[in-house]
Amino acid sequence: MTTVVNDLYFGQTAESIVRDVLSKTSAKIEYDTNGKSSLSIDQFLIPPSTVYKTVKYLNRTYGIFNGSLGFHCSHDNTVKIQNLSKKTTSSQSLTIHQLATNTDQSKILSETDPSKFYTKLPIKVFNRGNSVFSVLAPTNKYIVKPRDQLFRSLDINTENFIKDYGPVSPNISGKPEIFYDKDAIKTDKRVAYRINHTGYDSDQTFINANMSRAIQDMSQIEIELQHNLPILNLMTVGEGVNFISQVSDYQAINGFYVIKATELGWIRSKVWESWARLNLMRSNISVV
Repeated sequence: MTTVVNDLYFGQTAESIVRDVLSKTSAKIEYDTNGKSSLSIDQFLIPPSTVYKTVKYLNRTYGIFNGSLGFHCSHDNTVKIQNLSKKTTSSQSLTIHQLATNTDQSKILSETDPSKFYTKLPIKVFNRGNSVFSVLAPTNKYIVKPRDQLFRSLDINTENFIKDYGPVSPNISGKPEIFYDKDAIKTDKRVAYRINHTGYDSDQTFINANMSRAIQDMSQIEIELQHNLPILNLMTVGEGVNFISQVSDYQAINGFYVIKATELGWIRSKVWESWARLNLMRSNISVV
């Protein structure tokens, strides 16, 4: 991630640029093709910079995905380029059960699948919908400059944008609830004008890439797992997680999430045992 690169590209897609940049390192590459940008970039100059800063700059300027970029290097020297916005609708790598104390859990606890985890501890729930809508505003107008026009306004309804490009957990009705105080933050009065990025011709990918970063973690839960755990499976930042609670107070937050961060540790009673604290994120609050 800290390898210094310096190059110039003509008529290439974001994927081909990223792959070529990463080929200058010793890392393996896992590139998510779900929702990737197909834009052909006329020219892209990389001043002397690290791989990490280069990929971030490319995403900020043109957009690598029509969604939120996940970009990190794992413990086994694999660089993962992911579209986090699609992780709640693709296959889930982990399942976490919150067990109720007054029900029979023998069938669940007899599972030996290392991708399934269990907890009886309370879940911490966070939502920052009001702060996101206060900063972004319910309506955003991007003033861009296509090559054949003096200017153009791209109007983005934030709530609709979240449903299209946020990591949203699907529900039965197909209408996920995006929470914010609609009385305090008026849709017809709160309009934000974005003029600091003129875009690339008429392409909207840079908007989808940058706005989706702001709304990807509107709803978060924190789960603590104890006892000896297969911790390598919990280090998969950016992967999808299915959370299933048997506790009635928490069933409103059931559904699919994306791993935002993992804190790992060890504790010793008679032997050393691992524990983990997972921070999971998505854009909607419930799957009623």
